[in-house]
Amino acid sequence: MVENISLPPEVEAVLDKRSEMGIIGNLGAYAQFQAANAIEESAKNSIGGNLGAAGMGLGVGAAMMGQIGNIFQPNQVTPSTGGQSAGPDVPPPIPVAAEYFVAVNGKSEGPYSMDQLSQMAFAQNFTAGSMVWKKGMAGWVAASTVPDLANVLNNMPPPIPG
Repeated sequence: MVENISLPPEVEAVLDKRSEMGIIGNLGAYAQFQAANAIEESAKNSIGGNLGAAGMGLGVGAAMMGQIGNIFQPNQVTPSTGGQSAGPDVPPPIPVAAEYFVAVNGKSEGPYSMDQLSQMAFAQNFTAGSMVWKKGMAGWVAASTVPDLANVLNNMPPPIPG
């Protein structure tokens, strides 16, 4: 029967730190907390010593705290990375193109992409007066009142004379 397993003090210290981090939850906040504690300890150790050294220590501590706080910010551009992203190589999210439904002869048709609406406008099946709706809109509105559709509607050539 095993009653106790003793770990070396170094391992116990690491496990205690890991437990503290789990309780805190936010690693960035934990790092900032630790930096603040280090600055406080540095100030205690400087009492009675050279005031210039104490001031310099405080300045260095403040700079370190700023850097530690920035470590956990994803995709940050820094001079040390040559202007490249310091975060993980994660591509930006793919933009989602708006798709609109169009009321044609009292019926809802679509959804249509901007390219499809441009083709419809060129064929004169889609005009400024056409009623449109997309996800997130409260109701059907005239296409001319939707800022996103301005390019589609303004790229139409004028009617051919005659």
